[in-house]
Formats: sequence, C-alpha cells, structure tokens
Amino acid sequence: MVFKVQQKLTIALVIVLLASIPLVSKTLGADDYIDIADSYAVDEIEALSDEGIITGDPEGTFRPSDSINRAEFAAVITRALELDELPEKGTGFEDVHERDWYAGYVGALVDAGITTGTTETTFSPDDPVTREELAVFFVRAFDLEEDAKKLTDKPNINDLDQVSSWAKDYVALDPALNEGGVVTNLSRN
Repeated sequence: MVFKVQQKLTIALVIVLLASIPLVSKTLGADDYIDIADSYAVDEIEALSDEGIITGDPEGTFRPSDSINRAEFAAVITRALELDELPEKGTGFEDVHERDWYAGYVGALVDAGITTGTTETTFSPDDPVTREELAVFFVRAFDLEEDAKKLTDKPNINDLDQVSSWAKDYVALDPALNEGGVVTNLSRN
C-alpha cells in the first residue's frame, strides 16, 4: 500500500512540476517548441509532450512560465490517466459547452469523481488552478480521498491556517503542496 501511494504521488509530482505549463488543442512535438530551452522542466516538457499528455500552441510556443488554468489542467489529468473524454458530462456546468475544446476533459473528471466544479453549477475553466484545487484533484485522481480524511497527524505546513476548510485534508496529505513544495506559488491565497 505504501509503495502504491508513493508511486502515485511521484506521478503527481511530475504533473505538479508542469502545472504552470499551458496547453491548447494542437499537438506539437517537443522539438517544435521555441521557448523551452531555458526552462527548468525542459526534460519533463519533452517527455510529456512526446506522450501527448501536454501540448503547445499553434505558434510553436509552450509558455513554460505561464500559469495553467482549470480547463488546461483538466486536459492534463485526463490524458495522464488515459480517461475517455465525455463532453456530455462536462456540460452540466453553466460555463462548459459541448463546443468548448475542454468539455470532454471536464466531463471525464466529473465522471471519474475527480471534480465537482467550483460551485454546483460552474467549473470556472479560465481560472488559474490554485494550490488547494491541485491537492483535491490529485488526491481524488489517485483515489486517496479516504486516506486524506483519515490523516490525524497534519504535517507542519506554515500556512495551513490559510487553506480553505474544504481543502485542508487534501493539502495536508499531498507533500508536493505543503511547505517548501514546488507549487506553493500557484496559490491565490
């Protein structure tokens, strides 16, 4: 069990490292990106791009320093977990329409129980992914929700008191998102 959790968290860490990487619907090969040479994650970008998990834009840029929004992150998780796109399930949100490029990815996450949206009626696809949301996505994606709820010893996270109550257990379970973690700068708090 511990090995399986560590393996899942390792996969999650790779995705977290790339959480600031945008994607659009056109797939380019990693050799096509004109702006990744100086990125700290160039090897990861190339590997995940070659796997088709992340993509760049039609102009040949990847914008590795940009934030990733909720729609883009839905695509990354869906592709990484090899979930089937389900546009009809994503359209249950007022701000997701079947014609939107991300509708199938959002639907896949809804169907898998990874997201319930930012409210009962919205997904907020253009909003940047927060640290809290990342923790919830990862914990649910790797079926660790029960582990998060059972966690009695919370790690020493300097800003845990600033984390929303709905995300505390998730943030506490995910070591990539706690103090010193690689994605603390994604928090809008």
